[in-house]
Amino acid sequence: MSTTNLGSPSYYFSSSAPKLENLQQSPKKEFFDASRQLEKAKRRVQLLKLENEIREKKAQIQQQKTEQLTRIREDHEQFKEFKQMHREQVNMQIQNLVSRTRNLKRQQSQEKIYIQQNFLQMKQQEVKNIKVQSQKNEQLIRQNLENIKQQKYEQKQQILTQEQLAQQSINNFHKQRYFKHQQDHYHSKSQHMIEAENKLTMIEELRKQEAQLLQRLETTSKLNTSLVVRQISTTTPKTEFNN
Repeated sequence: MSTTNLGSPSYYFSSSAPKLENLQQSPKKEFFDASRQLEKAKRRVQLLKLENEIREKKAQIQQQKTEQLTRIREDHEQFKEFKQMHREQVNMQIQNLVSRTRNLKRQQSQEKIYIQQNFLQMKQQEVKNIKVQSQKNEQLIRQNLENIKQQKYEQKQQILTQEQLAQQSINNFHKQRYFKHQQDHYHSKSQHMIEAENKLTMIEELRKQEAQLLQRLETTSKLNTSLVVRQISTTTPKTEFNN
């Protein structure tokens, strides 16, 4: 199959397009030439429409990638904040415990032994409570981490599925183009000469559609380029899940 770049404007405005000044020939040849040029113009319009659909689909996929990466980054930042808050809470509890210990040691009374025993029991209980709470928090952190990993995996699978669908659409387009070319090769050209003028008029209309579709294709290409640049500039931050 041909490897012609369908997105290049030179392809759609090549020398294969019909020229009215070259139609000063026999009526039969004019009719045949007009028929061929009309079919070519129709195919070019179909190619441009499908090409625009593919470009727009890719732009949607790229936009979804950017949004999903942004959500992942936000989840990661929330996880870091939660982890930091947990550390600060544990440190504060330990500091409070140390502070109470120092204050109790400064106290002198006849019930020193009794106070020390009660303090020891209180300290053991508080340490036990801190450990239990810490284990619960660590379990919650691990669970959140697994959820984030699962979300990343599902989002990657969704992106891969969308890319596969887009590639399948491109492959189907090439197959349809090949079969259409085979059918056109054996197409009957027995029409009346008067239809040639009508087809030339249709060709002119299709040329206008080509120009509009080319302008739309250029706009879509610029959008795709902008999305790629935006994705590169907003890279995913380094994870610190193991810290």
